[in-house]
Amino acid sequence: MQEELKGVDYRALGYPDLSYHGAQAWYAPCERNLRHLGMMYCGDYGKQEKEFLFVAYNLHWMPHEFALPNLPKGSVWKFVASTSRQEGKVFTEEEVKTAKQKGRVKSCGGAVENYSNINRKAGNSVMHIWAHFKTITSHKLLVMRYCFKIGLYRQGLLHDLSKYSWTEFSVGCRYYQGNRSPNNAEREDTGLSTSWIHHYGRNKHHFEHWVDYGVDCDTVIQGVPMPRKYIAEMVMDRISASRVYNPGTYTDQAPLAYFLKSRDRLWFVHEKTNEDLEFLLRMLAEKGEKETLRYIKKYI
Repeated sequence: MQEELKGVDYRALGYPDLSYHGAQAWYAPCERNLRHLGMMYCGDYGKQEKEFLFVAYNLHWMPHEFALPNLPKGSVWKFVASTSRQEGKVFTEEEVKTAKQKGRVKSCGGAVENYSNINRKAGNSVMHIWAHFKTITSHKLLVMRYCFKIGLYRQGLLHDLSKYSWTEFSVGCRYYQGNRSPNNAEREDTGLSTSWIHHYGRNKHHFEHWVDYGVDCDTVIQGVPMPRKYIAEMVMDRISASRVYNPGTYTDQAPLAYFLKSRDRLWFVHEKTNEDLEFLLRMLAEKGEKETLRYIKKYI
């Protein structure tokens, strides 16, 4: 080509001259900590009709999956070269079949892989959009119901609305787990969770929202007291999360057990906040949900 790539379909071919892809075809992740990216070049713009080149750049030390875009009817993707695999390898029939079904290829850490013209079926299953939406909505409605029972109507309505923002929702779809928070999966993959950082800054029922620079203490940061109404919301949140992620095994002891697993590492949480939360979770475990909700409604 004798002109700069524009990243648009200026010849109305159905494909731009250059496009970007990630875990979902045609979606270019733009997080600051991004270390992998897929780029597809359309040969029609360079007088190479119906030829496409897909380059999967993975500069991360962990493997990542890339979604292959759909090609024109009759075209298939063929593996060409990789900096981490034997050059010249071509997809076997089984690999072609698998790639057609999943529409994804995996790139090893620190690798650059080239694919030239595996047809795939595009689908939202790659991003688990509907499954994630159902999970967070079920959780929100359950928390809202609990909050209404204890008189926290405004907090119940506003609870976790930030999960529907693009910053959090896109991550939730990409790292959907079904049995635990997708933030944990993002954290394991990239070293931090951008979704979680966005979330706790906008939701006051989380410990991390109530952390500030320390004054006359031995640490740079320290916890400040969480208002009781947000501790109450946090209890409703923990009950609901335990029910949503463990629907078949939930008991009133589950939220306390989850809290105790990390209690000794919550050094950044204010002592009074920790005490109040543990008191309510122990009441839930020992006296049951009905008595605990009655107590919270009376004393918050």
